[in-house]
Amino acid sequence: MENNLKIRIKGTVNVGGRKTRIIKFRLNPIQMQFAQYVAFCWDRGLPIKALEPKPRQIGSTTYWQALGFTLCVLDPGWHVLTVAHTEGAGTEIFGKTRTFLRHLPQEWKLELTSEKRNSIEWANGSKSWIGSSSEGDAFGKGPTPSMLHFTEPASYGDRGQDPYAPVVSAHGALDDNPKQSETIVVYESTAKGRDPIFWEECELARNPRSGSEYTLLFVPWFHDPHYSMPWKEYRRRFTLLGKEDPGATFVLTEDERILREKIAVVVVKPIELTWRHRFDISDAQLIWRRWAIQNTCKGKIHLFERYYPATYEEAFSASIRCMFDQDTLNHYYQGAFEPKAVGNLESTGPEVVLKHTAEGRVKIWKYPQSGEEYVLGADVGGGEKLSDPCAAYVLNSHTLEVVAALHANMDWDDYTQELVSLGRFYNWAELVVENNYNPAVATTLFKDFGYPNLYHYTFEGQLKGTPNKAGFNTNRRTRPELISYLDSATRGRKLQCYDIGFAREMEQFVYVQKEDRYRATGKNHDDRIMAVALAIYRCEGKEGARVKPDDLSPDMQRSQELADFVKRMSGAERQETLNLITYL
Repeated sequence: MENNLKIRIKGTVNVGGRKTRIIKFRLNPIQMQFAQYVAFCWDRGLPIKALEPKPRQIGSTTYWQALGFTLCVLDPGWHVLTVAHTEGAGTEIFGKTRTFLRHLPQEWKLELTSEKRNSIEWANGSKSWIGSSSEGDAFGKGPTPSMLHFTEPASYGDRGQDPYAPVVSAHGALDDNPKQSETIVVYESTAKGRDPIFWEECELARNPRSGSEYTLLFVPWFHDPHYSMPWKEYRRRFTLLGKEDPGATFVLTEDERILREKIAVVVVKPIELTWRHRFDISDAQLIWRRWAIQNTCKGKIHLFERYYPATYEEAFSASIRCMFDQDTLNHYYQGAFEPKAVGNLESTGPEVVLKHTAEGRVKIWKYPQSGEEYVLGADVGGGEKLSDPCAAYVLNSHTLEVVAALHANMDWDDYTQELVSLGRFYNWAELVVENNYNPAVATTLFKDFGYPNLYHYTFEGQLKGTPNKAGFNTNRRTRPELISYLDSATRGRKLQCYDIGFAREMEQFVYVQKEDRYRATGKNHDDRIMAVALAIYRCEGKEGARVKPDDLSPDMQRSQELADFVKRMSGAERQETLNLITYL
C-alpha cells in the first residue's frame, strides 16, 4: 500500500536559485525497508514498535510522517502525536504533513474541522499534532494517540529539561488506547553517544533476553543510492576549483580498504537481520564518503561515522569532543559488572561493617585485604536533588583497581561521616578529598575527626611558611594535571574500573571551547570522573605534604604524630592499631 500512496511532498531545492518544486512521493530503498517492516507487523497483527538510529537525510522522518498522515485520512479516528526535540524542528517536521494536506489528490480530500500551525483535525475524527520535548508531561493531557513519533529523542535533554518527561507522558496517553495491537511507536534519531533514553532502549531492543517488544531498525548510509559519486565528478570538482589533481583513477586508502573488507564479511545472525548488514560497498560510494568527510564533516572521520554510520556500533560512537576515544569507552563499558555487595557502612565499636541493602550508597567489588594499601578519592557534591551528587572511589594503590564506590546526594556533614567510615573500612585508606566546592568537608575531617591518613596538597613554588590545607584544591592550574593522570590511566588501561556509572560519565566528559577545558555539560555530571581522578593522582606518585606541627593545635599535633607513626607500620599492625584508637 505504501508504495502507491498518492501523496505529493515538498522537495526543497536550493541550488542555482531555482524555485521550490513539488514531487510525487516515491519510496527510496531505505524507506522501502521501513515499509517492509510495517507490512510484516500488520500481516501478523503486531503493534509497530521501532527504534531507528539513523544516518542523516535518508528520508526517515518523511516516511513516518507520511505513514501517519495517510492513516489519518484512511482510518477514521486515527490520532498521530509527534514529539520533536525543539519547537523549531517541530515546525519544520509538521510542515511535511501540511504539505501532504495541501497537495492531496482531490479524490482523497476530507473535510477539516481545524487546521493550526501545529495540528490538523479532520471531520472523520482523525487528528495529527506535534509538540516539542520542552513541553514535558503535557502530552498526557491530549487525546489518546494511535501513533507516537519521537524525532531526535537522543537530544531531548540538551537544554536542561528532563528527557524522560515527554516520553513517559506520551506513553501514558498511548496506554489508554484500547486497540494496543494496532498502535505505532517510532523513535528515530541521529545517535548522540550513550544518552539515557535512546541508546538504552536500542540496547534493550537488540538483546533477545531483555523482553523488549521494540525492533531495532538500523540502515547504514551505503543503502542509500544517492550517497555515491563517480571518480570523474570528484576529480572535476577539485580541478575546477584549482585544487591539486587527485589523479586519473581512484585508489583506495588504507581506511577505505579496511571498511570495505569489514562490511563485506559481516556475519548476520537471524535475530540481527533488521540492524546488521553485509554489503559490497562500491567505488562510487567510497568516493562519495571521501568527499563527505572532507566537505561535510570537516575532515573528521569520527564525525562522518556519527552522522553517516556504517554499523550500529558506529552510530553510537562518542562525540568528537569527548576526551576519551571510542575504544577506551568500549573497554570500560564492556568491563563493567555488578558489584559483589551493596549497602551502608555502620560503626560497631572498633569495627566498621557493611549492612546489606539494595538501596545502599556503597558498592563493593572487592572487600579490603589485610596488608593492602588503598587510596580514597572524594568529590564533594550537595544534598539537593538537582545538585551534583557526592562521589567517592576506593582504589588499590598498587594495581589501580577500583574496589568500592560511594555515590549519592547527601549533606556535607553526612558525607564527611561516610568518608571516615569508608576510609576506615579499607585499612584507613589515604583520603584525597576535593576542598574547593565545600572546604568544610576537608577541614572537618582534619580538625574534628582527626582522620589520620588525610592528603594535604602541596605544589612546586609554594611560598615558604604557607600552611598546607587539607585536601586537594581543583583550580585552573591543578585541574589539567589531575585530568592528564586520568587520561593516561584510562588510555593505557591501567585503571581497572567496573562501575557502569563511571563509564557513562566518561562519555559525557567533553571539551567546552569557551572554557578551554573538559567537563560534563547540561544535566550531565562528572563527579565520578573527578573522584577517580583524585585517587589516580595520588596512586601515580603525587605525594601530599606532611603538615608541620607549628601549623596545628596541640590536639592535632598529636594526631599528626600518631598518623606518621601508624604509616610506618605494616598493613596488619596498622589495621589493628587504628581500630584500637577508634575504639578508645
